[in-house]
Amino acid sequence: MKSQIILDTASFLPKYRQIVEGVTRLVEEGSLKPGDRLPSISELAASQHIAQVTVARAYQLLKRQGTVFSRHGKGFYVSFLQPASTVKIFLLFDTFYAYKEILYYALKEAVPENGQLTLFFHHYDLGVFESLINNNLGKYDYYLIMPHFNRDVGPVLSRIPREQLIILDKQVESLTEGYAAVYQDFEQDIFSGLWSARNLLRKYRKLTLVKSADPYQFIPDG
Repeated sequence: MKSQIILDTASFLPKYRQIVEGVTRLVEEGSLKPGDRLPSISELAASQHIAQVTVARAYQLLKRQGTVFSRHGKGFYVSFLQPASTVKIFLLFDTFYAYKEILYYALKEAVPENGQLTLFFHHYDLGVFESLINNNLGKYDYYLIMPHFNRDVGPVLSRIPREQLIILDKQVESLTEGYAAVYQDFEQDIFSGLWSARNLLRKYRKLTLVKSADPYQFIPDG
């Protein structure tokens, strides 16, 4: 089992969460069966070149979820009881700016106890974007996707059942009604702000608005 868990050192997902997801996957696919013993904390830590406290944290979380149980002085074993159904969430970001990190941890905190949040990046590469979605269709309960591109990605996103899709940070005009989206409507926000301050602004003869550079203006077309 040790060789079946591969930690991604470049991933923003903490290593203890990678262990949890790796063990859960092995149990779900039947590679680990009820009663099977997991590597000891020291064995797994040594094989993955990580701290023992990281493995211990992962094992304790697996234990709380009901995936494994422990025997005093003997180690951790796969549970004979079926753990609570895991809610799997596919999260696709463009890249990892500072505010994306804040968003990621906010989403992570909101995930239920039985939730599993897996983070991917497309880095503005349309081919990667489409492949990640195609290769993961049907594998997750919900898909949270940040589709920052200069071209229409509605046809790709429409492959995901609308009740499972949540679009983040950008509106996709070509999608029909029924899709959930969370994004900033800058035009409406500016209008509402100016309108609410209209009495204060009347004393000025001229109003100059300064617009920052569009962070997505130079996104390649893929």
